[in-house]
Amino acid sequence: MKSFFLSVSLIFAVKLLPAQTPAVLKDIYNYTTIGSITGAANYTQIGSTIFFTATDCVTGFELWKTDGTAAGTVLVKDILPGSGSSSPASLVNVNGILYFSAAGAYSNTFGNDTELWKSDGTEAGTVLVKAILAGGASSGPLHLTNVNGTLFFSASTTASGRELWKSNGTDAGTVQVKEILAGSASSSPASLTNVNGLLYFVAPATTTVANMELWKSDGTDAGTVLVKDINPGNATSSISGLTYFNGSAYFSANNGSTVNGQELWKSNGTDAGTVMVKDINPGTIGSIPSTFTIVGSSLFFMATNTTNGFELWKTDGTDAGTVLVKDINPGTALGVTSSYNMVNVAGTLYFVATDGTTGFELWKSNGTNAGTVQVKDIVAGFVGSTPSMLTAVNGTLYFFTNSSPTGLWKSDGTNAGTLPLNTTALENGNISNLFGAGSRLYFTYNGYKAAVPSTATGPETWISDGTDAGTVLIKDVCTSTTGSGAGSFTTIGNSSYFVADNGLNGAELWKTDGTEAGTQLLKDIVPGSAGSSASALINVNGTLFFSASTPATGTELWKSDGTEAGTVLVKDIAAGTSASTPLNFYNANGILYFSASVTGASRELWKSDGTAAGTVQVKDIAAGTGSSLPADFIDVNGTVFFTAAATGSDRELWKTDGTEAGTVLVKDIRVGAASSALSSFTHLNGMLFFSANDGLSGQELWRSDGTTAGTTVFKDISPGSGSGFPSGITAIGTSLYFGAFDGTVGSELWKSDGTPAGTAVLKDLNTGAQGSAPNGFFAIGNTIYFTASTSAGRELWKTDGSAAGTLLVKDIYPGINPSSPEFFTEVNGTLFFRATDDVNGLELFKTDGTSAGTVVYDLEPGITFSHPQSLAKLNTTLLLGAFHPTKGFEPWKLETAVVSSFNWTGAINTAWENAGNWAGNVVPGATSVVVIPSGRPRYPLISNNTTVKSITCQTGTSVNVAAGAQLTVLP
Repeated sequence: MKSFFLSVSLIFAVKLLPAQTPAVLKDIYNYTTIGSITGAANYTQIGSTIFFTATDCVTGFELWKTDGTAAGTVLVKDILPGSGSSSPASLVNVNGILYFSAAGAYSNTFGNDTELWKSDGTEAGTVLVKAILAGGASSGPLHLTNVNGTLFFSASTTASGRELWKSNGTDAGTVQVKEILAGSASSSPASLTNVNGLLYFVAPATTTVANMELWKSDGTDAGTVLVKDINPGNATSSISGLTYFNGSAYFSANNGSTVNGQELWKSNGTDAGTVMVKDINPGTIGSIPSTFTIVGSSLFFMATNTTNGFELWKTDGTDAGTVLVKDINPGTALGVTSSYNMVNVAGTLYFVATDGTTGFELWKSNGTNAGTVQVKDIVAGFVGSTPSMLTAVNGTLYFFTNSSPTGLWKSDGTNAGTLPLNTTALENGNISNLFGAGSRLYFTYNGYKAAVPSTATGPETWISDGTDAGTVLIKDVCTSTTGSGAGSFTTIGNSSYFVADNGLNGAELWKTDGTEAGTQLLKDIVPGSAGSSASALINVNGTLFFSASTPATGTELWKSDGTEAGTVLVKDIAAGTSASTPLNFYNANGILYFSASVTGASRELWKSDGTAAGTVQVKDIAAGTGSSLPADFIDVNGTVFFTAAATGSDRELWKTDGTEAGTVLVKDIRVGAASSALSSFTHLNGMLFFSANDGLSGQELWRSDGTTAGTTVFKDISPGSGSGFPSGITAIGTSLYFGAFDGTVGSELWKSDGTPAGTAVLKDLNTGAQGSAPNGFFAIGNTIYFTASTSAGRELWKTDGSAAGTLLVKDIYPGINPSSPEFFTEVNGTLFFRATDDVNGLELFKTDGTSAGTVVYDLEPGITFSHPQSLAKLNTTLLLGAFHPTKGFEPWKLETAVVSSFNWTGAINTAWENAGNWAGNVVPGATSVVVIPSGRPRYPLISNNTTVKSITCQTGTSVNVAAGAQLTVLP
C-alpha cells in the first residue's frame, strides 16, 4: 500500500491490478517460525563442506550443504521434485563421497521408495546408487557405516527380508553380503560398527530374531560369521555401545538373567576371546554399563552396583584395571545418568553428574578420584542446569542448558571459562543438533528475542567460532511463516470482525474495513501471547457478541461496538475463574439466545440484551444437575424454536418467547426416553419444517405451527415404518428444497410448495438405488445451487425449480473423484466456494452458473492446497482465510466491484468530500479511478483520510491534503 501526501501540482497514475485478483489482505503473523529443520539435521562433514537435511518450505526435506556462509548454503538437489520430501537420512562420508538413504522419483510425500543414494556435492553428482527394490518399492537402507572405504548397511528385499549389504558406489557393486536368516525372514542387522577394519554388528545367532548376538564381517559371505552366542538359546544378549578400544570391541552385554546380567564385555573377534571384562555388580542384575568414551589409555563409562549406584567408571581392558573413578553422589543414589553424553576434549573427560547437592551440572575427570570435579554450578541449588549435547570443537567444550539460564555454553574446563554464548541473539528457544567441524560449531536454533518476533526464523542452522560476535545464523533457509490462522469473519455494516494471532497477542479479536491499513487488532483482551481465544462471533442487530476467555473469568460472553473501549465482558455467568462457555449463539429480534453452564449447574437456555442485568437464564429445562443442551435455534414469526432434552437423551422440540413460562415443550414427538432425532430446521409460510422420527413413521418431513396438535408429519415420504431421511431442508422463495429417499429411488432432489400434494421428487439425478444425496442449497437470484453425488462424484449443480432446469454446473474434479464444493458465499451476484480439482487441489472457486464461468483461484500454486475457509461478504469484497506459499494462513480479500471512473468538476468549492464537486454527484471511494482534469475552476482539498484505487492529475492540476489527513492509493 502506498500513501501519497499531495500539496503541489503533479501528474501521476497508479496501475490497477487485474479485476478479481485475490490478495493477502494483511500479513498479520509476519515472521518466520516454521524453519528449515525438523528433528535431526544430520550434519555430516566432508572436507570443508557440511551436508545436512532441510526444507526451504517449497521443495520439501532434501539434501543441502553449507560452507558456513549464507551464499554457500544451498540445496544440493531436489531429489523428489516439488513439495514432496525425499527425506535424506543416515548420511555418511565414504572416501569423500556422501552416501545416504532417500525417497526417489516413485515416491509420494511419505517416501515409499527409499533407496541408497550418493553425492559429490553437485546436483549432477547426486544420484541413485541402486534401486535394490525396483518399481517404487522401498528397500529402506539403514545403519550406513563406513568400514575402511566400504559402505555397509542393512536393506530389505522381498526374497531375503532385511539383511546385511555393502556397496562400492556402483549398481553392480551394491550387493547383499550374507543372508543370515534364510528366505524372506529378516535378520535386521543393527549396531554396525567399524572395529579395526572389520564390521561388527548384532544379528540373530539362531533362526529366531529374539536371539540377537555379536557378529563380524570382512565383506564376504564366508567372512560374515557369528562371533559368540553370549546368551545361548533363544534369549538375546542385549548388546549395546559397541566401541573400538585398544584392539578390541567393547560393549555392554547380558549373558543371562540367571548368570551375571548386563555387564562390560570385550571381543577380539573370536569365541574364546569374547569375554566379560568384569562382573562389576555381582549377581543376576548386572551393572548396566553405557556411554562408552575413550580418553587416552582408558575407556570411561557409567555403571551401577549395589554400593555406589550409577557412577563414573573406567577400564584398561582388565578386571583389575576396571575401577570406580569416583562415587560422586555418595551411597547408592544416582551420580551420573545415561540421559547425558560424555565427551573427550583435549584429553579430559567431560560429563554431567550430580553430587546430591547441586543438581545435574558439568563435571570433568582426568581418571582419578581427586581429578574428578565439578566444573561449574551454573544453576545454584538442587535444580541444576542439566547440560546436554556435550560437543568437542578444537579443544573447547560446547553444550546446551535447558534450565534457566537456557542457551548455548562453552567451557575451557575452568569455572571462569564456562560461559554462555551470544545471549542477546540466543535469547529464547531451543538449541539442538550440536556438531563440531574444524574450529567451528554448527547447531540448530529455534527462537527469537523477547518481544521482538521479527527476529524469529524457526529452527535454522547457526554457526559459532566461540565468540559472541561469531555466533550467528548462517541462513534463513525457510522464510515461510505459520500465519495468523485468521477466521470466523463476521460482517457488521462496513466492517468485518475475525479472530487472528499475530504471534504477540495470541488469538484475539480483529477488525477490517477491507484495506490493509484498516485491518487492526481490535482489543488485546488477554495481554501477552496467551490470547483470549475469541470464538462464536455473531451479529446481533449491529452489536458483535462472542465468547472469550480470560484467566480471571474463564470463558464467558463478550460484546463489541467496534471500538477497543466498547469491547467488554457482558457478564461473568459462572462467577470467578469457572467458565460458562457460551455456545449455540442465535439472534432473534435483537435478543441473543444461547446455552451456558453456571458453576455447579447444568447447561441450559440463556438470553442476553447485551447488559449484565439482561443476561439471564431463561429456564432450567432439565431441572437439577442435568443438562438440556439447547441447540438448533430458529425464529419463526417471533417464536423461537429449538431442541432440548428435559430428561436424559430425550431431545425434543421446544419453543420460547424469552420467558420461563413461555418456554415449553411443543411436542414429545417420540414418546418415551428416545430422541426424535430433530434436524434441518427451516420455515416457510409461517410454519416450521424439519426432519424427525416419531418411532412409527420413521425419519420423515414434519411441520409445526407451535402447538402440539399442529406439530405433525407433513409428508410420509417413505410410507409406513420406513424412513425418507429428509436432509438439507432449505426454504427458498415459496418452496422447500431437500434430499429424501422414497423407498424406490435413492436419496434424491425433492421440492415442496408447502403442501403435501405439492411435495414430490424434482429430479432423479443419480438413477438407481444409490441416490445423489443433494445438499447445501444456496440461492442467488432465481438460481439455486447445491451439491449432489453421481457417477461424476459430488459436484456443483443448479436448478431453477424445474426438472429441465436442474443441471450439473461443472465436473470440477473430472472422473469419479468428488470436488465437494462447500462454504457457498454470494458477493456482488457471484457465487464463491471452495472445492478440489485434480490440478490445483483444495482452492477457491467462483461460478456464474456456467461450466466455462466456473473457475479456480489457485492461491497456493500447484497441487499444494491453500485450504480456503471462513468465506464472508464485506460489501463488494470477499474475505476468507487461506494459506499463502510463504506467509502462511492469513486473511485474503477479493474485490468484486467494477472499478468506477470519477472526474472532478470543482463546480461548488474545493472540498473533495462534497459530492457536488464530482461528475455524477458521488464522492469517490476505495474502488474508484479518479481523474483531475485540466481547466477546472478550482482543485480539490482533502480534509479527511481518503482511499482510492488510483488517481491521475492532468497538467496544471493539483490535489492538496490538509494537515492530519491522508490520501491512500491502493495497490
